[in-house]
Amino acid sequence: RAFGKAIPCRIPKPEPGPKCIDKSLGGPGSCKSRTVWMTHVTNECKTAGMKITEVKMGESCGKDAYEKVDFSCCR
Repeated sequence: RAFGKAIPCRIPKPEPGPKCIDKSLGGPGSCKSRTVWMTHVTNECKTAGMKITEVKMGESCGKDAYEKVDFSCCR
């Protein structure tokens, strides 16, 4: 049995998330090396499906160690 001509159905694409996010990790009493902070930043951006675009270490708390890190990730 024929049903007639098929009508294409367009399903709207879901809205993409933000193009960029700004985050901070750590704070007073949290003293980690640049390497450790960069590992955390890399994981945060990767989990969000983004790439690191900016990183700023917070106040120094020792040789190559910082209390926090501020960073941005973008698509």
